[in-house]
Amino acid sequence: MVKRWLALVGAFCMVSVMFLSCGGSQVQDDEDVAEQPTPDRCKSTPECAKEGRCQSRGPKCVAGDAEDCTSSEICKKDGFCSFDALAKECIPDCNKAGSCEQEPCLYNRDMKECVPNCVRMDRCKEKGECTWVVTAEPDCYVTTNDDCQKSTVCGRDGQCSFVNYCTDDGYCENPDTDVAGMFCTAATADDCKASELCASEGRCFAQDGKCVKKLDCAKSAGCKAAGLCKAVDGRCVPGSDKHCAASAACKGGGLCTANGTVCVPKVAKHCEKSMWCREYGMCHFDGTSCVVPPEEGAEGGGGEE
Repeated sequence: MVKRWLALVGAFCMVSVMFLSCGGSQVQDDEDVAEQPTPDRCKSTPECAKEGRCQSRGPKCVAGDAEDCTSSEICKKDGFCSFDALAKECIPDCNKAGSCEQEPCLYNRDMKECVPNCVRMDRCKEKGECTWVVTAEPDCYVTTNDDCQKSTVCGRDGQCSFVNYCTDDGYCENPDTDVAGMFCTAATADDCKASELCASEGRCFAQDGKCVKKLDCAKSAGCKAAGLCKAVDGRCVPGSDKHCAASAACKGGGLCTANGTVCVPKVAKHCEKSMWCREYGMCHFDGTSCVVPPEEGAEGGGGEE
């Protein structure tokens, strides 16, 4: 009886072991299937082959690594073989010689090309020309006061203020360069007083963008251009309406009346007779400046005739 009972127990154990072994194997097979990666939908798209955009990122396909880029058509044809981990896209190697007009170069994401890395050039430290700007003549330009104040010309020559004559003054001629606007200048006595020129040579006043020993506003370029013909508190300002009326700023932009330290338009005829009116349609005086006339029916200010 005992032997029969032991035999039954043994048979039961064998069946149990076989069952568990079989079931366990099936579970393991299921897990192996689940762990197999699902092919990324982007790998089969034209974007992957052409631009290296082979990995999903939300609804978009993006470049996921350097291999995506080096195997793409855009790498073989256009040299976009480097991987930009931040933008998740393939870009050109801007460290290669000849990648841009002036070396060193960097990749501009907005322009999608290599452009001069102005910040790393001597002209940035020297003159504040730290930003690549696309104009009729693309180049490195000054674009902020901070550019000027960190430059050598600020501490040495007092040229600490950023000006853009075309947008600020309506006067687009710069005697120091063919490119109008966008440069550092000595605009105030404070610019000059902190400079080496003031300490060493006594050039502590600003005139025509430079530091001078004594103001001679009546003979300055600022007098002819913007009516800044009188010295007041260490700077040149309009001394009267006559100074403004005789200036290029009056003929060009209707800035014909003295108002504190600048010339401004005062009546409609100032705008109507200006070059801005003829060239740009800025013939309407809105009470403070010359502007393009508002559309018919729109509310608009107006000055006295």
